[in-house]
Amino acid sequence: MPDQSGMHPPQRSGPPATLSLHRNRYGTPRQNHHSSRKIAALALVAVSFVALSCAAAPGARNSSRLGSATTTSVLPAGGDAGNQLIVKPIVFPVSGGASYSDTFGAPRSGGRTHEGQDLITSKGTPLVAAVSGKITRVRHDLSGLSGNSLTITADDGWSYVYIHLNNDSPGTDDASNLFQYAFAPGMALNKRVVAGELVGFLGDSGNAEETVAHLHFEIRQPGGTVLNAFASLRAATAAPVIPRSW
Repeated sequence: MPDQSGMHPPQRSGPPATLSLHRNRYGTPRQNHHSSRKIAALALVAVSFVALSCAAAPGARNSSRLGSATTTSVLPAGGDAGNQLIVKPIVFPVSGGASYSDTFGAPRSGGRTHEGQDLITSKGTPLVAAVSGKITRVRHDLSGLSGNSLTITADDGWSYVYIHLNNDSPGTDDASNLFQYAFAPGMALNKRVVAGELVGFLGDSGNAEETVAHLHFEIRQPGGTVLNAFASLRAATAAPVIPRSW
């Protein structure tokens, strides 16, 4: 029930209102029935106003950005049903889990906005395929913003992008960028992977050298339009725990 402290009608200045009294022909005081009816009507209006205020829809307070294991879609802020957030069924891409918050759309350098979710944990943590599909991009290159990266494209045409894969030898920050410390053995273009399969290792290549080690994870529609991955990550199946191979 909302706070009613601001719902009371304004107080009138001057002496308190009283019932107007008249005398009948016997000299006995008689109550003015017109005044009492007015007061009763005003009281009824006030009670009705409070009741309607208490019945205000509580659903307006619900967050539109959280997903759950049973959620198939989540209305965005404003409740526009034509612009729903889609929840894709995925395996969480970081073995053992990671820390993250919804930073989709946050400002970035050069006037860009953030198009993914940053999943933060220790460097070298195994990364797994979020879905079954084909490797459609393997980038083993430290130049640019992304550094080492790969893309998995599912059979339905949706793509899952992994950015900032590891570029350091174990226990160092040497940027030696050896393939075996960035990608899983045998990882190559057009290779088919199964959801939960090892695909690479979390790191800080690209412009992540200026921050902490993390996986920048994106989900893209078949036409290339990026989807906010937050709800899908919240609803994701836990990744298998994969021991490090180095």
